Amino acid sequence: MKFVTTIAAVVLPLLLLLAIKPINARILRSIWQSLTNTKPVKNYNVPDQQDVEVVSEEIDQPGDLDDRSLFVDGTSLDFIYWNSDLGNNKSILIEFGNEKQIIEYWIRGKPLIVITHGWRGSDEDDKGVFAIKTAYVDAGGFNIITADWNRVAKNILYPMPAYLTVQVGSVVAKMLENVVNLAVIDPSDIHVIGHSLGAHVSGACGAAFSLGKIGRITGLDPAGPGFEYVSLRSDYLDSTDAAFVDVIHTAAGTAGYSKPIGHVDFYPNEGNPPQPGCLESYTPSGLLNLSKFVE
Repeated sequence: MKFVTTIAAVVLPLLLLLAIKPINARILRSIWQSLTNTKPVKNYNVPDQQDVEVVSEEIDQPGDLDDRSLFVDGTSLDFIYWNSDLGNNKSILIEFGNEKQIIEYWIRGKPLIVITHGWRGSDEDDKGVFAIKTAYVDAGGFNIITADWNRVAKNILYPMPAYLTVQVGSVVAKMLENVVNLAVIDPSDIHVIGHSLGAHVSGACGAAFSLGKIGRITGLDPAGPGFEYVSLRSDYLDSTDAAFVDVIHTAAGTAGYSKPIGHVDFYPNEGNPPQPGCLESYTPSGLLNLSKFVE
């Protein structure tokens, strides 16, 4: 009974949040404070819904959240550059707005792979983004950037990071525009890979990118909740976001999107969970998608 009560206490607020749209930054803050009973931030200024400068005091919140989990700008993400010359044990932390620092490490004439994670993930997840990055580094011949939006994605209230995927994607797009303006890469040679909510971040990135079409976006189990059903927002990964969009569905109709949304959609074992081997290994079907992509 205690378990059921706990589930209800979490799910009901989530459903209420999912029913609210459109929702702006001020409302988002108010909802968050009422649900978590956190202290208000001392000083903040909201010039618009996209760019927000926040000055706050340290507060205790579930998941050790800070204001960057609610309002997205260049400081909300960590962009890290990798390549086979640097190897898997050395990387360059990219300062947003100062992307020129990676020029001396850039492998000219080679494509750029951008990888991002989903809800509650990070670029340090050895079964997710980190594993994909490692595979590309080991293969050689690629420039790789991991986009870590964990400060937003770690929010235990799923609708918050789900709603903010567009803002996160816009920041990734701006970073890529800065890289393209360095004349080291053509947009057609950029391949963005995103898992779960990260797939919709990738789509938002492609939609916001203003220097032509990104060459390719791969969606690994694009998140279904908040997008395909119990809709939170209509901005989801689709075939208009890049010159070529491919999608792999292994948790369709549950955690993942079920309808075809790319130029090509793959449904291993009809795309339905549990995928073969997942019950035996206690591996969620979405993680199996990641491991198969790495292979």
